[in-house]
Amino acid sequence: IVEEVGAAEPTEGPANQASEMQSHVYRWRCQVDASCKEKEEGAGLGFILFEDNHVRLVGLKKGPLAASPLHAEAESLAWA
Repeated sequence: IVEEVGAAEPTEGPANQASEMQSHVYRWRCQVDASCKEKEEGAGLGFILFEDNHVRLVGLKKGPLAASPLHAEAESLAWA
């Protein structure tokens, strides 16, 4: 998740210089998601790969039964 940073008061020193030098241009972005239910067999896994703001690749598959929704999300991230 890319957050927008609001206007902050400038500070003096090296920390301010380092933040000014960083560029927040993200060319590639991958978003993942998963779904699972306790009584169903397996989890639904998916990802979308963006280049700039254009969809370049989409993946969907049924994965193994996950111990929790967090485990399903981690499985989706590892697969992507």
